[in-house]
Amino acid sequence: MSLKFLLAFGMASWALLAQAQGFIPAAVDSIGASSSASRLTTPAKLDSVLTTVAFRPDSVQLQVTPDTVRPELRPSPVALAVYKDESNYIKLVYGQPFKKGRVIFGNIAKWGQVWRTGANEATEITFTRDMKFDGKVCRAGTYTLFTIPNPDKWTIILNADLGQWGAYSYKPERDVLRFDVPAQKSNQIFEALTFKFNEADAGADLVLHWDDVMVSIPLAFSR
Repeated sequence: MSLKFLLAFGMASWALLAQAQGFIPAAVDSIGASSSASRLTTPAKLDSVLTTVAFRPDSVQLQVTPDTVRPELRPSPVALAVYKDESNYIKLVYGQPFKKGRVIFGNIAKWGQVWRTGANEATEITFTRDMKFDGKVCRAGTYTLFTIPNPDKWTIILNADLGQWGAYSYKPERDVLRFDVPAQKSNQIFEALTFKFNEADAGADLVLHWDDVMVSIPLAFSR
């Protein structure tokens, strides 16, 4: 056993002990595990043996090796928009694409064509009580939210088929509701497609922002 290995092993052991005693600060990584802020490394020959040493919140030591299975992150992550009050719960689940210097509307989301209103799986909306859209009642449940963008107005579509990838299998005969809302120019540029709920007199507005476009979809709570 070489002196180089013994020195490296001794230094790593000392650092782990010091961190466990609170002498070396720890950082929290993206999966919630605490790891050394210094991200200890070993000589090149030892890289295949010990890549990173981390601690779980329960202080159990974790050795991460080249065989560790890491999550595959989507370029367009899953995102949520939620509204909740004493009587209503509304949840929107969508894939959140990014602008990345591209022309969005008329290009990525084509004018006059049915769009999944996001990325990957088509966007879905769930509400636990009946809602009114454009004065029409829609029963509580989960629906796919398709849209047809145009420069001056968007067509909003609630469709009964769930679990769709994109709009490739869209069937208009499965539409539950269709109505139009005006398209507006935003005074901000949104890099990522973003949905949010705003309080409104009759219920809530579901607001879509992407690039310099804003679309507001009024939801009226059934009394």
